Amino acid sequence: SLAASTSTTTTLRSAPLPSAPSASSTPPPPMKINLQTISKTDLEDLLVSWGHPKYRASQILKWIRDAGASTFDEMTNLPASLRSDLRDRAKIGSLEVAAEWKSSDGTIKRAYRLWDGQLIESVLMPYDDGRITA
Repeated sequence: SLAASTSTTTTLRSAPLPSAPSASSTPPPPMKINLQTISKTDLEDLLVSWGHPKYRASQILKWIRDAGASTFDEMTNLPASLRSDLRDRAKIGSLEVAAEWKSSDGTIKRAYRLWDGQLIESVLMPYDDGRITA
């Protein structure tokens, strides 16, 4: 039962997240469009605005959703110019590792940047018996 169970809590010293850039620093690069969260219609419109035919949206989504492509270079039926535009302006995936800290006990703390620029944190704690807690 829950009442009878015991638990141990370990307090971790966490490193602070990187501070926000000052007003005098260079602005961050423009955010890349996450192709895993865009609709086919929106992707078609985007491609047309970049000067590419809208039918390429179906090919791109097939690569991402059906073939599991993780890079644009895998999309061999797309012209090199489109793959270059995609590398420069888009991404496949929703999380980007913004920072990582490792402690001597093997604990890993990461800050992830979401598609909207917000940061979230995770902690992975390995134990001597092989268990891992996230």
